[in-house]
Amino acid sequence: MLQSKRLQYFLAAVDAQRFSAAAVELGISQPALSRSIKQLEDELGVSLFKREARGVALTRYGKILERRARSIEREADLTASEIEALKSGKVGLLRVGAGPLWLRVYLPPAITTLQEQRPGLRVELSAGVVDTLVPKVLGGELDVACTHLDFPGHQELTKVHLTNVSHTIIAHKKHPLVQRGVVALKELLDYPWVTLKGDYVRSNRIGAFFASQNLDPPDSAVVVSPGGGSFNLLGAGDYLSTVPTAMLPVAELNGCVRILTKPSFWESSAGLVYRTVDEKLPTVSSLAAVLRAQFEIKT
Repeated sequence: MLQSKRLQYFLAAVDAQRFSAAAVELGISQPALSRSIKQLEDELGVSLFKREARGVALTRYGKILERRARSIEREADLTASEIEALKSGKVGLLRVGAGPLWLRVYLPPAITTLQEQRPGLRVELSAGVVDTLVPKVLGGELDVACTHLDFPGHQELTKVHLTNVSHTIIAHKKHPLVQRGVVALKELLDYPWVTLKGDYVRSNRIGAFFASQNLDPPDSAVVVSPGGGSFNLLGAGDYLSTVPTAMLPVAELNGCVRILTKPSFWESSAGLVYRTVDEKLPTVSSLAAVLRAQFEIKT
């Protein structure tokens, strides 16, 4: 069985890239560190490091161990934090990453219900897009992500479908296309677009949608972070953007309206993403149950 001290020494060597520097950081002798690494290699039956001119680098086996060891390290920190929370009278922490639709529409009532069920639960909400949220879930920085699910699956992740989300094109109510009724897709390419930073999945879906009509995808004139004021930009010029249809009431409050197109815009599956090993965590399972009930009530 891997000893925690060996993993600590191993990660120190990975970070320092030199056994001598790692030994100094750990406050032990270099021979002691080398023995620990050698014992770990003997136990696993593989070489973890290869020597290079500037120090040491991980082998492909070492890279696998580093990924797992980082996860173990994070789990240990989370365990200590959870125990400390219990000691102080709290009932846990839930770290949720979500896109604009979830943060503005779906999550507020769900979080309220969840905290009524679990008084004292602390919830940390982070804005993002699928391309930034999923790696953070996989790396243990987030417990769960609320996002669309049309991305490649991963053996360590569980996807929970909750609803289908349709998307539409919007502009400020003063935009020249607003009074045109149904707009041909080609006309949309005559105006600048506002898109979300890092949302490559959505960009690919938009590009595929236009390609299906034998058109080039629109160029992004302005790229903003999630929650970075897209509606304000739309009101300042003849920009176009996309939002989930469920966010149209929010858009309308900010002076924006739907641009009707033929064919209609794309639809995606949406729901929760979390690490499979976290499926039975009380905070994760409770949020999943609340959201399931919320969408069942709506349907």
